[in-house]
This record gives sequence, C-alpha cells and structure tokens, in this order.
Amino acid sequence: MASVGLDPQPHESGTSVRHPARISRHGDRSLRARWYRGALGSLRGDTPVPACSQRLVDRGKPKQLALVAAARTLLVWAWAVVVSGQACDPTKTVKLAA
Repeated sequence: MASVGLDPQPHESGTSVRHPARISRHGDRSLRARWYRGALGSLRGDTPVPACSQRLVDRGKPKQLALVAAARTLLVWAWAVVVSGQACDPTKTVKLAA
C-alpha cells in the first residue's frame, strides 16, 4: 500500500502537535489515480464497497476520505488475490451489516 501512496500517515510532533492523518502520497501518482478511479466505479457497481464507504460517511467522515478508503480496500483485496492465488470473495472480508 505504501508503494502506491494509499497508506495512512499520521502527523504528530511530540505531544503538542496532532493533526488528522492523511495519505502519504509517497508512491506512484499514476497508480494512485488509477486505484482512485477504480474506487469511483466500485461505488456505483454491485460490490460491498458502497456499504463500507457509506458507513464511514454515516460516522461523520468526509466523502473524500471514504473514497480513498475504498481505493485502499480494493488494493488490499487485489494484493490478497495475488498472494493467495485464490479468487476474491469480498463477502468474507467485509461486514455487510452496519
């Protein structure tokens, strides 16, 4: 996830400076853009991703954060498929009930 730049990066400095975490953006910009666009498409498709991102929005998180979380979720699923060699079954990894 870090090679794409979708990993969370906390902004802290000692005990006095604490800002919200952001994505690190250390990876390849074009790859990150492709995963982001893939997340946009998955939010409109018949996948469990819209339920996950909607839960984040319902908890008061910004829609942009939910979209980046969806991109990271897709990336994690893709990596799991590559490592395990098995087909992706998102129902095993996502809580569908809120």
